Amino acid sequence: MRNCIKRFFMNESEFRIFFLDMECRFICTATFAQISNLIKSKHLENIVQNKMPQRFSMLTFMDNANFLLSRKYSSELTNRKYHQLADNTIEKILYALERMQDEYPEKTMDIEYSQGVLTLDLGHYGTYVLNKQSPNKQIWVSSPISGPKRYDWIPSEGEKDGKWIYLRDNGVLEDSLKSELKEIIGDLKL
Repeated sequence: MRNCIKRFFMNESEFRIFFLDMECRFICTATFAQISNLIKSKHLENIVQNKMPQRFSMLTFMDNANFLLSRKYSSELTNRKYHQLADNTIEKILYALERMQDEYPEKTMDIEYSQGVLTLDLGHYGTYVLNKQSPNKQIWVSSPISGPKRYDWIPSEGEKDGKWIYLRDNGVLEDSLKSELKEIIGDLKL
């Protein structure tokens, strides 16, 4: 394949630039396992130094990649532990919402919890849906304000505690709900 692509370029340097660009695009979309294999080889170091030296230092890139690979994710939980943590979290949010409904009777709120799915209908403000995603060991939240998010259980240092965290912005499930609902209804006490 390399020879077929090479025919479309005028010289070797144009081909190298194209090939390095394709490799960098792969790195940006690669899975953690693929990046892990690349980190172990010198090939990744060569790509980063040749293509992205003005934006990233190799040390920073490798530190970030190693951090991501060593971080624990909810997929490492046992099924039993995942269901226990997810059920406890959703029920805790349910009870807090029911207390909020009692505190603010003038606000239109319809709360429903069935088979691991919590629905909060806020009338013209929209509807929140929280549900367990057992295959991914995540809690998914659909918000009328921030859109859909997938939260992973990230254990703390001692691994006895942890939080449901959205990995794209490191937002904590409870904090996100509190801040959004505070704008619409009032304080959510979790």
